[in-house]
Amino acid sequence: MRYFSVFLVIVCYLYSSDLNSTDYNLNSIKAKLTNNGEKIWVYKKMVKTLGNKSKCLSGETWLFKKNNQLIKNICKNKKIIRTTHLWKIYKKGIIDIIIKIDNTDYKLLFFNKPENPDQEFMKIRTITSKPNEYTKDIIF
Repeated sequence: MRYFSVFLVIVCYLYSSDLNSTDYNLNSIKAKLTNNGEKIWVYKKMVKTLGNKSKCLSGETWLFKKNNQLIKNICKNKKIIRTTHLWKIYKKGIIDIIIKIDNTDYKLLFFNKPENPDQEFMKIRTITSKPNEYTKDIIF
């Protein structure tokens, strides 16, 4: 019984320290997402035509700003379509980091690939409500 009590105290301490460090974790994730100002994440490389800056062949980029503004530039029908959104991040449970873009929640994950350990990637995953629904990953 004594060992169980010690174990329980340790688990409670670790859990409470995790809760206390939530602000730090979210701040560091926000800093990573925005590079402490603004950062462009490339989903598909933007290929522009010569001469006209608003014409393109393909591409999609997301610009995250520290003021919680997201600007998406998407090449559609050979034109760059620019849309502005609001975002915020929060923690759900002990592990999941959620990014809310406008009114839609996504799971947010940063990772490195073994073949390129110095480059950081970001994954935004749709959240499903049913186990048999597919998720969609957007990897930057």
